[in-house]
Amino acid sequence: MRVSVRLFASYRERVGKQEVVLELPEGATVGYLAEEVVRLYPALVTRPERLVVAVNYEYREHAYALDDGDEAALIPSVSGGGPQGEEAGRRRHVGADPHVCPGPPRMML
Repeated sequence: MRVSVRLFASYRERVGKQEVVLELPEGATVGYLAEEVVRLYPALVTRPERLVVAVNYEYREHAYALDDGDEAALIPSVSGGGPQGEEAGRRRHVGADPHVCPGPPRMML
């Protein structure tokens, strides 16, 4: 059976393509698809079981059975957006004591 696989963000950059089409055996699951994609494109991820996969616009578990003509999408995990390293430590603690919440601001009259 044929299944198209759309690649987003960092996955698209690592593979160098926006979409790939795979020929899979009948009864193939999302997990099988994940393993096959990683076999073909080893730079994608090191652990295929961690891939987040949507099939026909719905997130699916790796045990989900695929059908001919399905459209899968590999969704990279999104993280952070906040500062890294020392900068993260400085912003995390507002007061001198990191265990004390400074409370609401006071109004001066």
